[in-house]
Amino acid sequence: MDRNARILARTQTGQEPRSMTLAQDNKSLYVVNYNEDTASKFDTATLKPLQKVRTGHMPIGITYEPVTHTVWVANYSGSLDVYSQ
Repeated sequence: MDRNARILARTQTGQEPRSMTLAQDNKSLYVVNYNEDTASKFDTATLKPLQKVRTGHMPIGITYEPVTHTVWVANYSGSLDVYSQ
């Protein structure tokens, strides 16, 4: 965020984005889309979408695990999903 609170860039995610996480190299951003049961991957340099995958029901949390290069998604329905980067 800049000091004047100007929006520097914007992109569309899926429906009702809840959480996001950066890959260790800061080149990819992952976002969970709660009402769509998906997770989206974006290029941080361009904000262009790179991939969208199905998740469990109502994904609520997401984290990137740098040792195994995996993305973990927690679903409100009580399940966890693990994806390779």
